[in-house]
Amino acid sequence: MLEAIRSGCRVLDLTQNVAGPFCTQILGDLGAEVIKIERPGSGDDARLWKPPEVAGVSTGFAALNRNKKSVCIDLDSAAGQQLVARLAAGADVLVHSLKPGSAEARGLGDEHLRPANPRLVYCAISAFWEVGPMRALPGYDALVQAFTSIMSVSGHEGNEPAHVGVSLIDMGAGMWATMVILAALLRRAGTGECTRVHASLLETGLSWMTVPVANYLATQRLPRKMSSAMAMMAPYELFDSANGKVFIAATNDRLFGRICSAPGCPELAQDPRFDHVSARIGHRRLRGGAARGRRATQRDARRGPDAGARTGAGGRHAGRAAAAGRTATPSDGPAVQFARPARAQRPAAARAGREH
Repeated sequence: MLEAIRSGCRVLDLTQNVAGPFCTQILGDLGAEVIKIERPGSGDDARLWKPPEVAGVSTGFAALNRNKKSVCIDLDSAAGQQLVARLAAGADVLVHSLKPGSAEARGLGDEHLRPANPRLVYCAISAFWEVGPMRALPGYDALVQAFTSIMSVSGHEGNEPAHVGVSLIDMGAGMWATMVILAALLRRAGTGECTRVHASLLETGLSWMTVPVANYLATQRLPRKMSSAMAMMAPYELFDSANGKVFIAATNDRLFGRICSAPGCPELAQDPRFDHVSARIGHRRLRGGAARGRRATQRDARRGPDAGARTGAGGRHAGRAAAAGRTATPSDGPAVQFARPARAQRPAAARAGREH
């Protein structure tokens, strides 16, 4: 059903790498027609991210560019710029990830394209926002994780800072861009007014640091690396078990009591050192020692911390929840990908009405 949400919407995609392609892929998943503009000769840089590859196509590129039509156009030539302008005249949305000022220098800025298409939703994705002394600098996921201090709270205490192992910044920026595009389309449908919208890697990184920054402002203590743990709750971290690792998450007192009962130590839930969240945080090390003294056995080793990587599309629950499926790559080579993580369904009454 989600495929019908943006059916009839045409998106012109002038992005590459991760953030922009992830944004336009989501729009394509929602039913939009996505026309991807690529550099003649080499195309999107992500095409060169191999190995790994399937049928000669980078798996990274294939994972970020389903549901798209691709065409090569030279944006540095006058003819190419005119062609893109003509395509934009018939589009609902244009998304680009050029450096601030680059689209305008090519005659492809919002002010250049809007006279021919007043209904165009124009979205720019940049690294360090569109104003300020760093506006023209390139940015990459791990670099912005470092710049926004995400790396300072990732990893093990005493070790070097570590970046999150997935493209947290890039894909987050793509999601923010998608949200503001959909909001702009909703506004256009209601008022007829169109909007220029923007997302950046910098602002995405800062938004992910919302809670650590709030904690610092309240306590004046810099957040620290806590491995798999979290400062505001306990237990909420990785523990050793008799046959592997297990992650225990007790976000409230009720869950903590149930967790204590599982390995046969219900008395811990009544211990004044552990009977409420604040006490458990203050006695984190003691509680960890108590847990290690009563090691449980995993009922299923696949529930360990690397279960997602090891079972992948083969995990029964993961396969159902994420609806893994085969997607045709540009060269028709099969590649297993996870489907979008959100779905829509008509209310039961509406479905029943259609069935009758």
